[in-house]
Amino acid sequence: VISSASSFFLVSIISFNLNIFLDLISGVSADQDVYAFFAEFTASCTHFSVPNTTCEASSPVAGLKTDDVSLTKLELRNQESIPGLAGKIVRLPGTALVAEDAFFKSIGYRQELWGQAFRKAQKEKKGYKRAYELMKNPDQISPDAHLDAIDIGRYQTFTNPLGTAGQAIQKIIQKYPLLRFIAPFVRTPVNIVNYAFERTPAGILGQRYKDAIQKGGQTADLAKAKLAVGAAIGSSVLYYANAGLITGRGPSDSRKKSILMETGWQPYSLKIGDKYYSYNRFEPVGILFGVTADMSDIGKYIDRQLTEKENIEIGKLMAMIAASFSENITNKTFLTGLSDTVEMLNDPDRYGEATIQRFVSSFVPTFTYYERKAADPVVRDVKSFGDAFVNRFPEVAGDVGLPTSEDLPARRNVFGEIRTFTPTYKPLGGRYSPVRVSSITNDFVFQEFVNLDYVPPMPKRKIGDVDLTPKQYEDLLALQQTIGTKKEITDLILSPKYKRLTKQQKIDAISSIFRKTQEAARNYLSQTMYPEIQQQQVQEIIEQLKE
Repeated sequence: VISSASSFFLVSIISFNLNIFLDLISGVSADQDVYAFFAEFTASCTHFSVPNTTCEASSPVAGLKTDDVSLTKLELRNQESIPGLAGKIVRLPGTALVAEDAFFKSIGYRQELWGQAFRKAQKEKKGYKRAYELMKNPDQISPDAHLDAIDIGRYQTFTNPLGTAGQAIQKIIQKYPLLRFIAPFVRTPVNIVNYAFERTPAGILGQRYKDAIQKGGQTADLAKAKLAVGAAIGSSVLYYANAGLITGRGPSDSRKKSILMETGWQPYSLKIGDKYYSYNRFEPVGILFGVTADMSDIGKYIDRQLTEKENIEIGKLMAMIAASFSENITNKTFLTGLSDTVEMLNDPDRYGEATIQRFVSSFVPTFTYYERKAADPVVRDVKSFGDAFVNRFPEVAGDVGLPTSEDLPARRNVFGEIRTFTPTYKPLGGRYSPVRVSSITNDFVFQEFVNLDYVPPMPKRKIGDVDLTPKQYEDLLALQQTIGTKKEITDLILSPKYKRLTKQQKIDAISSIFRKTQEAARNYLSQTMYPEIQQQQVQEIIEQLKE
């Protein structure tokens, strides 16, 4: 609810004057009927106790079939699979989503009617009072004013009907309900993407833009205005992205991105002062910002290759563009199921188990996971289906005898430091906020790794042929703090001799320390902390000799 509506909510409030907004809240004039229409129609046409015949009779749109639930974000047929109070509790998120959807539809509806009323009053060379009179009877504006306003309400809430291909996908999902586990929503995600790209140069190629230009008049003016405003926003974002104040996807190598994030940097964020505030959950604005920021990164790559007089790798360039598309379009919360499935099909050995773990654990309500992260902000090492479930339970679950996330070992970085979740922006939703805030750490060791374009090696999860348990692996990493690996590298970087070394010599010197300390940690772990590891190694050797 927050991520789909917050940016539009702010724009809507600003765009209305105080009188109009008060009218909207109090239901004065024509909007008493329209709000009731949207609220009752959208609620009753899903699964909230009103028969389909009532819905169809109340619809002002000829031929509308309520089984399509075409006016809401709930793309489900009318049914109450779970009866009674339990069912009502289970359907509470859907009820809240429908209520939010109806509210913002009414804003879009009134916004369009006021626009039409003011334009007609202006043509009649009359003012605000005449426009207000027209609002009381929209049929005086034009015969289609009411339906046009409904269409705008749906467009601004991303629930307008899809094209032929989109409707075909919806029908397939309706025919095979199990596909909803992969793609629970189709219409809203597609419309969000379309909404964003209509405000980019790519919008010229869209059918909606072509139809608007052909229709002419205010419709064509609005289509051109979308491109103009989108270009203005895009140029501003590009300027700030080049200045490092707006971030995009970052390095393609996930290991390099992880090292960069240790410095406090955060992908798809706004840098304000010494903090990064994520924007990628505010759709469709997040798509516009994200794609533009990624284009800035691609431009920097091309400029760097030309400056160094090296050939531009077309394959790498296309991979960067494809990755930008993937991150900004498919890697969204509302498309997680689809993107995970595609990854699993492309590389089942790498993504198969993790995808199934996420799917199974998703049956634990998300709000529980938010509560868990608030009570236990430590990132945990999840290696099994049971771990995936336990990882979503907060500490309070332990009071009733259930295992919780705190029973799992912590994930640590290469220096043995515990990793934590990026905190949320508390003034906007508290622990449920879609905005993550990362502070610059001023960790000059990791900053030196970034400057050297160096990724330190993580220890393997086995010693010899013996696989380490998650707890043993955590202890292996924690030993890096006991040994003092980071302090040793810090002393090296601060030494006068280090400054005289070449880039490769610096990398070799740092790598040498990691090899030494990691070997020492492995020996201590297997000989002192877990002697059974050595016993297992001996047993493995005996088994091999027998074979």
